[in-house]
Amino acid sequence: MGVSFHQIGRRFEGRESATSNLDAIWDSAAEPMLNKAFRKVMAVLSGLAALAAAVSGAAQAQTAAQAARLDQLARYAVETPFCARLGFQVEPHPEPLFDSGFKREAVRSGMYFATAERGFDKAVQRHADALPRRLAQAQAESSAALAALLASQGELCSAAAADPIFARIVKQPAGYEAGPAVAQLSAELLARPSERCAFSRPPMVLLEEGDPHQPGSRWLQVWEVPDTPVLWSQADPDGYQAFRAAVARHVDDPDPLRRLAEAGGDAQHRANNARVAASAVEWIRPARCLQKLLQLSQHERIDTFTAPTEFAAFILRSPDKGQLRIYAYTVNQDGIGRMDPLTDPVIAARKEGWEVLAGLHNHAFHPGRPALNGPLAPSLPDAQFNSRFAEDTGMQSAWITNGLHTVEIPASAFPLFEQDR
Repeated sequence: MGVSFHQIGRRFEGRESATSNLDAIWDSAAEPMLNKAFRKVMAVLSGLAALAAAVSGAAQAQTAAQAARLDQLARYAVETPFCARLGFQVEPHPEPLFDSGFKREAVRSGMYFATAERGFDKAVQRHADALPRRLAQAQAESSAALAALLASQGELCSAAAADPIFARIVKQPAGYEAGPAVAQLSAELLARPSERCAFSRPPMVLLEEGDPHQPGSRWLQVWEVPDTPVLWSQADPDGYQAFRAAVARHVDDPDPLRRLAEAGGDAQHRANNARVAASAVEWIRPARCLQKLLQLSQHERIDTFTAPTEFAAFILRSPDKGQLRIYAYTVNQDGIGRMDPLTDPVIAARKEGWEVLAGLHNHAFHPGRPALNGPLAPSLPDAQFNSRFAEDTGMQSAWITNGLHTVEIPASAFPLFEQDR
């Protein structure tokens, strides 16, 4: 265990006290008895000076090591939210785990917790200021520069997953490969809003039964399109502004946290709502282009504010990483019911090597019905389905959208949710 700053301070105070008596000792040096005292005091002082010099060197080395460690922890704290975007499993509530580990390490290193905390806070601010600049510079420079930066973030996440404190917060999946996650996140960050948000090819209709407004009518379609950055961006498709305006007319406040707070329900549903709300910064975002496209397709089929209906979809990526396949299914009834017409082709595609990136469904706005008015949290059946389908297909995340905002829940968090048993 290292020497604490308080201990070092006391030893230097002793040295300063002894040094202040030197003049009196020199004045008395001619007296034989004081001569002896002088030699004793000088011997003590010499030893104290040597000790202080040794302590000073150790203190400087220790301070430098502690500063480097605080800087490392601060960078992990600022940048590990990226880890979830790069495929790592990140604890949604890391604060108590970090605090307990941080306090233990501060004690072990011999540093006052308050001192460590001040140093940590300063380092956090420094890294929080630097990260957006680094990202912006890489985005402006080239796609290669951004990919290199994100690859370095992946290395940082791997290091954090092996850190004594952060290993409880960040976990690297077995067999993890950074390449695909870096490519997808690069595409998202490089997407230009000026690109048109649209599927480049029309869908193939796999199943169509009944008129859209007929109870129980079904519709299953699939798009296969190039995996372009604009689909992952927040660009608006044609006609989306009309949907947004309709939401503004019918919903007093579409803020996703308010929708969750007002949803209510039994204790299990409230627990799921609270779980999403607690991770809102990490999981909730404005809807992406491809999510808006699917919501708009549903809204144009059956007006959301005339007869709110649900759709379910899966987003898959081809083995060569160049194509997306999007299956979308809807039934004109309360909920989707049996999912076999949708899940069967997804499972078949998975066996052919397609990657199941996400399952998506909507929670449409229901003005006047708070429990159903666009809350972005899984119901108990939703949570059960997500867990089971992820086990069967490796589905990486579950998305719920109301057309304006989307929650994107990583598969690592599925066990945290209450579900049907």
